[in-house]
Amino acid sequence: HPVKKKFELYAEGASNQWGVDWDDRGQAFFEACVIPHMWQCIQGARYTRQAGQHWNKFTYEDIKTIANFEYEKRAYCGAMIYLGGQWPKEFRDAFFFNDIHMNKLRCEQLTRDGSGMRAEKKMDFMVSPDAWYRGLSPQYGPDGSVFVNDWYDKVPCHQQREFTDRTNGRIYKIVYDGVKPVSVDLQKASDAELVQMQLNENDWYVRHARRILAERGPKPEVNAALAKMLRENPDETRKLRALWALHGTQGLTETLALETLKSPMEYVRAWTIQLVCEDGAPSAAELAEFATMARDDASPVVRLYLASAAQRIAVAQRWPILTGLASHAEDAKDHNLPLMLWYGLNPLGDSDPGLLATLGGKAKIPGTVRCIAHRLAESIDREPLAVDVLLGGALAGSPELQAAVIGGLSDGLKKAASAPMPVAWEQIIAKLTDTPDEYLHAQLVDLDKIFTAGQQIADARRTVLDPKMLPDERRAALEQLMDAKAPALRETCTQLFPDLLMRFPAALVLTSLDDPRDTPALTAQAQAFAEPERGLLFSALASRPHHAAALLDSIAAKKLPRATLTPPVVEKIRALGDEALAKRLDALPPAPPEPAKKRAKKLTN
Repeated sequence: HPVKKKFELYAEGASNQWGVDWDDRGQAFFEACVIPHMWQCIQGARYTRQAGQHWNKFTYEDIKTIANFEYEKRAYCGAMIYLGGQWPKEFRDAFFFNDIHMNKLRCEQLTRDGSGMRAEKKMDFMVSPDAWYRGLSPQYGPDGSVFVNDWYDKVPCHQQREFTDRTNGRIYKIVYDGVKPVSVDLQKASDAELVQMQLNENDWYVRHARRILAERGPKPEVNAALAKMLRENPDETRKLRALWALHGTQGLTETLALETLKSPMEYVRAWTIQLVCEDGAPSAAELAEFATMARDDASPVVRLYLASAAQRIAVAQRWPILTGLASHAEDAKDHNLPLMLWYGLNPLGDSDPGLLATLGGKAKIPGTVRCIAHRLAESIDREPLAVDVLLGGALAGSPELQAAVIGGLSDGLKKAASAPMPVAWEQIIAKLTDTPDEYLHAQLVDLDKIFTAGQQIADARRTVLDPKMLPDERRAALEQLMDAKAPALRETCTQLFPDLLMRFPAALVLTSLDDPRDTPALTAQAQAFAEPERGLLFSALASRPHHAAALLDSIAAKKLPRATLTPPVVEKIRALGDEALAKRLDALPPAPPEPAKKRAKKLTN
């Protein structure tokens, strides 16, 4: 931020965005290289990446390109949405960018599509016959004409940089009939003149005038004039310009914001939401209005801005907004809203999975519900009740929402061998088992195997911990848990230490996990056992690298006697083939000789 000096991540992902610009209603667009070329830039969005992983591991799916076509190559530079006011009307709000390999200035039309926009191929606006033409950044100036800087080089890409010719470069000016060059110094303009420039047909004046007003700081007369323009100008784009300038001059008060949140013009309502939430601290009255708008506003644009804003509001305050947004079935196939809603919701997976599950069971947007189910499935071992709440809601939902829940659970448990069986699972199976959807049926079958295995593990755990069961049954159940690599096996074994019948097999299983956190407890258990269990447990510890190292530490620190290193224990440590452990073993002093009386008794026996 130019004044607050605060850095904020606006959106995430994509690739080589060498150009961004805004249309007449403040919608940002950028071109990208390598990946598909055309994108609408939405605050809080996550876009397809060229490489690497999303910083948030719960992203699951990202927002895709707004173009359904491609060009021959994938290297682009510069972005200009023409708002210069001098070219013919057909070019206003059109998106221009340079195609580096093809020596062209491309042009696309941006058309409204639900909450956002889509790109449509318009024309190759300018084609150079010179193969060295490397257009970079097109920009319109104060007379409405467009300047294009040309790197002018044989090399189109950085991979061949040793051949780059840095002595060339041109700047072109693209003019339309009747243009009259102008000389401008807006710093000499009065505040009143700068305010009036917000109505100029050429956005060059609008943007620079707005910046200068912000640099001059808040002034009551400026804010009053801009507020009058915001209230009285009939054109939505001019209202927006007044709103943006008010924000820059710190003139957007809570009273005025609450007024503009009720504007009949959707982009005015939407932009008020974004500006009010810039610092993540809307007032209680504004939050209440957001909740009402999330539930009742007919504009998908407004709902998109609410979904964006929710990410900047404290998680505890998002709930009424996100609940309202999730109730709009008409947004199910929107390009942006299902995922933008999810990006605002996913922190609830940590802070309140039950609340997330409740919303998932009532939501009307399958894409969002699938992400919710995916998130809850990943934490089913810790929060099994949340999945039950979600499935309970799904039982009363539409077939599309039920399929979304099953799909999300399948996504989240794709690599799982077992998981706790939800209480509602049998009801789900009974309701959906005859589905004609083969893909859904396959997901149900796979999930049923995972949950059945989870049920078997739960039964085995109950048997292991039940002192009324026969010892042989309990030991067999413990072996079943070990073979299944059951979740919480370590905790189960620790629970068995007070049980005289089960503590030795539990200690052996725990030793096999080779978790260094368990070495002190296992060592203490070994010392408590009589032979042969004592020797067997020390041998088992010695056969695991972490435990063996800890044993040597304890002996070196004289916490354990040197006699702990019996020949079987030494043999196990050497069998690990670890040079460092072998050296440490050799460095220990030799075991003291046994007392003569003890030796004689052994010989007599």
